[in-house]
Amino acid sequence: MTWLGPLCAAWFLGNLLAPDWRFFWHSRAALGHALVYGLASMGILSLLALGVSATSSKEKATPAFWFMWWIIGGRVTQVALHTQPWLRHLGFNFNLDQIGLAVFRLGDDIKVAQNNIPILGNMLRDIRSETITALSAPAIWGALFALLLMLGVAVVVIVKRVKPE
Repeated sequence: MTWLGPLCAAWFLGNLLAPDWRFFWHSRAALGHALVYGLASMGILSLLALGVSATSSKEKATPAFWFMWWIIGGRVTQVALHTQPWLRHLGFNFNLDQIGLAVFRLGDDIKVAQNNIPILGNMLRDIRSETITALSAPAIWGALFALLLMLGVAVVVIVKRVKPE
């Protein structure tokens, strides 16, 4: 609720302040994209957090494991830009970013803005082609494979470590 609630509230209140009620209809795709990404991210992160929490019986070790995975995954992603591209998928942040790029399709939106808004189009023409390519073609299949692998490991850890009483 602390993630999806403010997203929905901002969409609703933003449309209430719009000059016309048709903005609710025209912005439905934005709400749909936010819901798809928000629910998918919350589900993935919840299962990963459950898997990490099941790794240790001590409550202080679990946040340390999660924090190490988060930080090390972020550092490995930056190193992978210069070495092996598949290493980017070791961190869950990169994979969630790729899902976000696939859901929101920012590259298409930039192209539409360039074509339809002359002033904005002139400003956006200075964007490097590598950036447009990264926004238009996210590594969604690699991200989904890596996340499914991580989720599978999390489920295995949960099943092995959690015993019903």
